[in-house]
Amino acid sequence: KLFQNLLKKLWKQTDLCSKQKKDYRINMERLIWKEGKRYCILSLCIAIIFCIFCSCNHSSMEDNGGDVSKVTKTIGDSTIYTMEDIESAMNTVTSYFRTTKDFQDCTLTELYYDETMSSEKSETLAEQYEAEEAILLLSSFDVGAENKHSGLDANRTYNNFKWILVRSNGGAWTLET
Repeated sequence: KLFQNLLKKLWKQTDLCSKQKKDYRINMERLIWKEGKRYCILSLCIAIIFCIFCSCNHSSMEDNGGDVSKVTKTIGDSTIYTMEDIESAMNTVTSYFRTTKDFQDCTLTELYYDETMSSEKSETLAEQYEAEEAILLLSSFDVGAENKHSGLDANRTYNNFKWILVRSNGGAWTLET
């Protein structure tokens, strides 16, 4: 619209014969078309760069931790928790492992629920963390040479690593250790 109004004003101001006006109008329309095309292409390039930046930034924010793509999850029979409860607790652990810098250059290889070990400690852990329920999961993971977390030894495999999760009122599991 802005270009059309500009074209109309210029049209009225020029004192040219009809052939010259027609040529002038065509030239102005071509110029406006070229400029509009440039702005459109520039806007499109900026949008693409912005999308690439956002997707790279988003993926780097999500994957600052360890690798969970090779994890084997083992859920045995349970008289205390449903399969969904245990899976939810495991998902909390894998999400934490994948997104926490403490586990950079680490690979989670095994995550499992042991009813005997968990039931022995669940009541005490629930009281300790002031929750209604507690679950204990065990895992194994490998630490690579480039791990920057000072508490983990490089080039080592950790077995029976304990994860304590608690919840109240059947809500979401919260990782405590």
